[in-house]
Amino acid sequence: MPLASLLQQAKFEPDTTQILTAAFDQAWAQLQASGSPLADEASAEATRTLLAKRIIETGQRGERDVGRLVEDALGYLANQR
Repeated sequence: MPLASLLQQAKFEPDTTQILTAAFDQAWAQLQASGSPLADEASAEATRTLLAKRIIETGQRGERDVGRLVEDALGYLANQR
């Protein structure tokens, strides 16, 4: 999973790591449930990496609200197309 290795590199506190992980899991679940082609098997790895990077970047800017992290990450993906 790309998130774990990226989180190790970013060196967040354990409670922040839990928040970012929860946001990643929720965002990925929402993307899969939406039927988006970004969640298809062929695109999943690249999409998960982009999702993880965006959530970590947003976390590095200080965001700690899971809902806002999810919303931002999904919006970011939508604008990448």
